[in-house]
Amino acid sequence: MKLRRKTKKNKDRNKVSYSLECNFIGHSAFLKVVVVLIVISINWTGISAIGRTLAYFNDVEDSLENIYQAGTLDFSLTNSTLNESMGLNEEVSLGSVLMNNGGFDFQYILTLEKVSGSDNFCNNLELEARLNGIKKYDSDLMSFDVPVLNTLGSWSFRIELPVTATNISHGEDCEVDLIFKGWQTDIANYEDNGFSDEERIHLNFTSKMMVLNEFLPNPDELAWGLDFGDDNDSMPDGEWVEIYNNSDQDYNLDGWYLWDASNDDLNKIFVTNSNTDLGTTVISGNSWLVVYMNKEILDNTSDTVSLFDENNVLIDSYSYADNNDYCKLDPTPGSENDNNSNGSCLGVPPNKSYARIPDGIGYWVDPIPTPGGANTLKSFEYPVSDVLEPEIIIELPDIDIIETTTPALEEVIIIEEMPIEEEVVVEEVVVEEIVIEEPVIEKDQIEEIKLESLEESELNNNTDEEE
Repeated sequence: MKLRRKTKKNKDRNKVSYSLECNFIGHSAFLKVVVVLIVISINWTGISAIGRTLAYFNDVEDSLENIYQAGTLDFSLTNSTLNESMGLNEEVSLGSVLMNNGGFDFQYILTLEKVSGSDNFCNNLELEARLNGIKKYDSDLMSFDVPVLNTLGSWSFRIELPVTATNISHGEDCEVDLIFKGWQTDIANYEDNGFSDEERIHLNFTSKMMVLNEFLPNPDELAWGLDFGDDNDSMPDGEWVEIYNNSDQDYNLDGWYLWDASNDDLNKIFVTNSNTDLGTTVISGNSWLVVYMNKEILDNTSDTVSLFDENNVLIDSYSYADNNDYCKLDPTPGSENDNNSNGSCLGVPPNKSYARIPDGIGYWVDPIPTPGGANTLKSFEYPVSDVLEPEIIIELPDIDIIETTTPALEEVIIIEEMPIEEEVVVEEVVVEEIVIEEPVIEKDQIEEIKLESLEESELNNNTDEEE
């Protein structure tokens, strides 16, 4: 600041002095304000801490020769879901590869957790587990547990519903998870601290206890000595399909239907009280129910028989064609099937059924039809009419054969010393026996009957003539 002195008259000095004083006072106040602001800015932290105490502690240490490593523990499975329907004596399988997707090696165990479902169904299932082809577990599903492993690779699981399973109804569910629990190799247990990972395979099974068991696509009035009518005939003749219940519990098939490969709604045959052999839609445990088509549905060359439930879910099906082994072979009643494919039949032979042997679980073969009864490779003995009540049993004596000609039936069937009441006419009994047994008694059986002697035979003939 510079002070200038002006030479003026004395009357102006007071004015000059006043001007100089004002300038001095303005600059001094400004400087004070600047100083105060500088002090405040420098000591703002201290001023802001008025009323409280702040303290700071600092320390610095050096750690030498340390190595920092970053990594992850992560693994995965290529397949993690299986949804299947399972019938008696059936099995399903799943393969899944266990892979290390992280930077750390790991060890792991396998356990099982039930999610939901029927205890009876779940407890009857059996499981076999293999790692890289080596068996690691083979027992019931619900006890599944594999101890600590560190080998990775291909896991295969085979689940079976054994033929001995009981107390399972159709449509029951079993839902479980197979759990892979992995953790660091330098830590003892999965539950301890450290890096870990978990993966699951979800299994969902539904019991399938109803199966197609036998069907007749080409009924005939004469073939093989049987009479099943024609394709268009109504029950008990004509085409039919047999259903078998592998469960030991009854089940109602109301709303279920059979269908061929035409996909024509007119060919849907619903199971009703009026078209079954037992007059009901309820099928008993471990038993059969025959459903009659009452019109021509199945082709005599090739077709597919399918069984659907009330929710339009396919339960079972079987396809036949004129180019498979069964249709190349004629039926073989009384013996096993000839599988040399040298048959000459065109299409499905008449009165030939397709059937599972054993019932409900076996492979399809071609026996003589047995609707409503056990399937067998032997000839089926159909029931005869109840002509004789009570049953009359005729015992034949041992007789020696002295000539090769076949005797007449009246000479073969000999009644000797039988206590017969007076009202029973012997001739009538013989006639009834001939009528009933005629389809069964053949020449070979007649030749097996021995005559004691020619004299005894003549004596018996004389007795017959006198009667």
